[in-house]
Amino acid sequence: MRRGTPPAIVALALTALAAPLEANAQDFVAPGPPLAPGSPLAALERGTMPASSRFALASAAVRWHGVSGLDTRAIAAAAGWRSARIAAGLSQTGDPAVGWTAAGLAAGVAHRAAGAGIRAVGRRDRTTPFTAPPAPDDLGVEIGGAAWVEAGAGLDVWCSAPQLWNAGAAPPLARGMELGLRARGEAWSLWLTREAARGPAGRTGVHTAGLALALPPVTAWIAGHSSPARGAFGLSARAAGIAVAAEVEGHPVLGETVRLSLGILGQ
Repeated sequence: MRRGTPPAIVALALTALAAPLEANAQDFVAPGPPLAPGSPLAALERGTMPASSRFALASAAVRWHGVSGLDTRAIAAAAGWRSARIAAGLSQTGDPAVGWTAAGLAAGVAHRAAGAGIRAVGRRDRTTPFTAPPAPDDLGVEIGGAAWVEAGAGLDVWCSAPQLWNAGAAPPLARGMELGLRARGEAWSLWLTREAARGPAGRTGVHTAGLALALPPVTAWIAGHSSPARGAFGLSARAAGIAVAAEVEGHPVLGETVRLSLGILGQ
């Protein structure tokens, strides 16, 4: 942080960003179960390409641990042709004293039963005005990717490694490789994930288990995370191509994290 940053804001920022969080916890996170259909935000956050090739537009807002000075706001769009997929978006986190702006791009291939892609995110510190040339430590880039496949009837597996390569300023969170398994039926899905430990010494891997129930047009889900133990609950609704979602995640030490999204999603 730079001189002149309010000490209270710095303390809150460091506390929130240093807390162990699940893998989807940076610039383009949106509420929803894993492999949410058609989400351009998921493509940018994890690299998971949507099965649908139709145009999709989505926005998201996140308040991390109840700290208004660290709010994230993001918008993203995705489109495809045959099996090709592409997504792009912009995101901004925090106020000018401690925040950053990010641009993301993802590309890959997908169809009904499998998908793979790469994602790249560049960040610039908001402490330097955009009219001024950025300092070298104001810029950072990360590149990663993901793949998913329908391994059997009602069974999906995926792997996401969002930070295979980093350059410049360090990302706000160190994210390890995530492995996931999802079983699904006509009106339910159950998933398990593990994110490998990465970052400061002593950090442990994060395990997640969740259950979603669909009663169209509404889907509800619950999830539990480790390191530290905490739970989340979410609801989404979709009608006429419009999708809205909200999720609240508790924390044993910090405040609640609230995620909201609004989108126009392809079928």
